[in-house]
Amino acid sequence: MILAIEAATDVASVAIVDARGVRVEHVCDRRRDALRWLVIGIDSALRDAAIPAAQIDAVAVSAGPGSFTGLRVGIATAAGWARAGGASVRAVPTL
Repeated sequence: MILAIEAATDVASVAIVDARGVRVEHVCDRRRDALRWLVIGIDSALRDAAIPAAQIDAVAVSAGPGSFTGLRVGIATAAGWARAGGASVRAVPTL
């Protein structure tokens, strides 16, 4: 199970992905709210997918190009999530 985080662009999104594909995706296209929304979006995606946080094996996060602040927030969120839950982290190019 992978938690995917995109925060480098004007549209932030989170998704829960497994071997069959995308199970849940949440998108925030309000630029001013996107970074505040990120953790709420993750929580909501986990609830909608009906899986506990402990089942996340890896976190994929956008690594740019993109907004410096968005990259910082996305990468910090992914690193914190992975550290707290013992998941691995993978950086993925935004393009």
